[in-house]
Amino acid sequence: MITTEKPQVTSNDDGNLGVFKSQSILSKTERKRQSIPQFKERTPDTRRIRVHAAKWIINMLMHPKGLNVRSSDPIDQAIMDDVEANMEILSLSQGEYVAHHGERYPGVLLVIDGSLEARNGDTKNTPSAKVPMSKLSPGDMIGHSSLIQNNKSQFDFRAVTKSTVGLLPRTFLRRLTELCPQMLVVLAAKMHNLLPPLISLIDFALDWSTIKAGGEIYKKGDISDCISYVVKGRIRISEDSSAAGDMHIKEYGPGNAFGVLEFHTNHPRPSTAHAIRKSEIAQLQKSAYQKLINYAPNLGTKLWGSIAQPPRTDQAQPNTMPSDPNRLRTIAVFPLSVEVPAAKCAALLSSALVALGIYDKESVSFVESHSVISAIGDSVFTDAGNKYLEDYVAHVEQNSNLSILVGENSVDSTWNDICISTADLIILMAMDDADPRITRVELKLERHGTLAQKVLVLVDDGEDEFCPRAITRPYIQDRPWLAAPTSHIERVRLTNADSSRDFERLARRITGRSIAVVFGGGGARGFAHLGTLQALEEEGIPFDIVGGTSMGAFIGALYSSHMSIDRTVEAARAFSKVSRWYRYLLDFTIPVLAWTSGTMFTSHVSSAMDQDLDSSDLKLAFYCNATNMSQGGRGQTMYPQARSLWQMVRASMSIPPIFPPFAVEGEGDILVDGCFSANVPVFPALSLGAEIVLAFDVSNTAGAPPPQTLGQSVSGWWNFAQMMLPCTSSRKPHRDSPHGAVGSDGDVWGSLQLLELITFSTNTNEIKAIQDTPECLYMLHDLGKTGTFDMEKFDDIREMGYEGAKRWLRDLKRSGKLDHLALPRGIKTERV
Repeated sequence: MITTEKPQVTSNDDGNLGVFKSQSILSKTERKRQSIPQFKERTPDTRRIRVHAAKWIINMLMHPKGLNVRSSDPIDQAIMDDVEANMEILSLSQGEYVAHHGERYPGVLLVIDGSLEARNGDTKNTPSAKVPMSKLSPGDMIGHSSLIQNNKSQFDFRAVTKSTVGLLPRTFLRRLTELCPQMLVVLAAKMHNLLPPLISLIDFALDWSTIKAGGEIYKKGDISDCISYVVKGRIRISEDSSAAGDMHIKEYGPGNAFGVLEFHTNHPRPSTAHAIRKSEIAQLQKSAYQKLINYAPNLGTKLWGSIAQPPRTDQAQPNTMPSDPNRLRTIAVFPLSVEVPAAKCAALLSSALVALGIYDKESVSFVESHSVISAIGDSVFTDAGNKYLEDYVAHVEQNSNLSILVGENSVDSTWNDICISTADLIILMAMDDADPRITRVELKLERHGTLAQKVLVLVDDGEDEFCPRAITRPYIQDRPWLAAPTSHIERVRLTNADSSRDFERLARRITGRSIAVVFGGGGARGFAHLGTLQALEEEGIPFDIVGGTSMGAFIGALYSSHMSIDRTVEAARAFSKVSRWYRYLLDFTIPVLAWTSGTMFTSHVSSAMDQDLDSSDLKLAFYCNATNMSQGGRGQTMYPQARSLWQMVRASMSIPPIFPPFAVEGEGDILVDGCFSANVPVFPALSLGAEIVLAFDVSNTAGAPPPQTLGQSVSGWWNFAQMMLPCTSSRKPHRDSPHGAVGSDGDVWGSLQLLELITFSTNTNEIKAIQDTPECLYMLHDLGKTGTFDMEKFDDIREMGYEGAKRWLRDLKRSGKLDHLALPRGIKTERV
């Protein structure tokens, strides 16, 4: 049942809304960003103008024949008096705007004197934006279409000269249309007469249909006989990308067309389309399309132009979601227990979305059940209440860029049914110490059939320092939907110190605005990533996704575990001390599979991090890359799942032939170091929803080995002597050669140096692809002659990484390449 708790009224709710002030909760969505022109004083002159404007508007709005219609009906006269009393006369100076592109009209405006122009407002700083689309003279009206469509302005309306405009506020017009509904019929007829014939033909050709949540629109292999257009709701397109079962996923919201390419190419449908929620679509059949093309040939050209715009690609990575900041229109938040402060969490999420600049404050509506009762009244409990409730939520959604609906911990709640049926994204919130078993709310959600993206958020309300605990595995095991590409687990805290950062991270993640950092492998050279982390913290650049390979995975996992640079440095320093090359001589074995048994190395990796932690237990989304030898040496990305964290890292660091291959959980595919498949794995971060990836490479790219004098065979003992005692070599070593053999400056190469060069050469194409990807910012650390096993140079490597990353990040800020990111205020505008 919907609760009857009275809404709390804050001082912000009674702010100065001017002509937009309303008793409805929707008044918050009606505020405009620009100032409203000042009203003239009510002199006899202005009263005469007001009477004239009122007659003009009332005849235009209420009488099909237009102007100069006189009526002695006392009802008409009463309406005329009411319109005159509410008519406001605005004085506009030259260059002043009365409405901006993308904003709702303040009401119906009538040009009384002067001249206005409409400019194309969807382009900025372009020549087309400076060219007036049309001019308005006395007698012309603005905003009357909003009474029918409740639409936003498509233009900027600006006064060319000093002008006088009459305004009927939107709040009054609502009351007027309720009193005289025939006004809407008259307006609809007049708008129809104003439409070009092509628009009327298109309207006649479209087939309108309503699809229930989870309903199939078409499936893979069907004939492409129509173009579909989303009018309301949300559509998901899924496509099998490989025999491994990977899926490409894309979603379309209101105003987007889908299925256009295969329609034009006469190919079968390459994917399957489902309605995520109850949706309305309009379809243009092929026969109707051909007739439209014959009537207006340029229509097909424009459609092809929209296809030719290259979409965002993620290098054929699976599970790709679009990175459109405004793709979500409705978010539903459900508590899984009565202990969860769902309203507080939803308010923190709303604040984070606004603070990051993802949505404007005026465009976000926050709706709870008690506020609905306040707006609708007790009629919500009647049989007709469900319809009122649906209309109310639809009205909120139409008047907002984002609606956040707070559900209830009740199975029989009608309000919950409405929230589920209208949500593009569903956030389930549970306390992190609660029972992980499936709740009744989740069972109802499953029965409902919605395909909306779902996120499980575990809330920690403790005051102690955050310490990750192994708690997510039971949730994942009982909820198969968490393994879906559109779902994941988030961890947030409600303490003052952490709540804003955690909810900002959640806000970026659900809107496709995440920031990712990816650390490449390179042995001891990977300690430079510690300096990178310190530079990122000092520059105030947050990140939400961490990926890596080999040592990059090790550093990323350490930081993701506790999000403390000091603890990360401490653990990495301890690892460097026990990983000196001579220590592994004690673990030497017969080199059938590897030179060492892996016992010591496995112990060092597992002891550096909590052995009970899974990758899904972390606050940050962590993944790492390994090379799957059982699958022909292809790269295998280990995403955040119920999988042991240290075992993921151990597999990613298994560099042959030094360490033996590894199998996660003790069985399965044979995995070796990920440097052979993707040493800087940036593309999985894009598939997780990253808007930008900061990629840090520590590869040794100094060059090829110097010329050697080699015979028909090579003696390892003789090369070993040359490496240990360069004086035994018949040739002088190349002093400029950066390739020292086991710490020497000689020109004798060993297998480790050759392995390092082979690793880099196999990743040359990968690095080029990273540099060519607009969403990736790539940095190669300059670490000089530092070798893969120079563990004793820990502090020097870390310092070089810090200095290089600090310079690079400051250069990014100066160049403005970070300005478009969803960063906290004061960071992206900072100029060093």
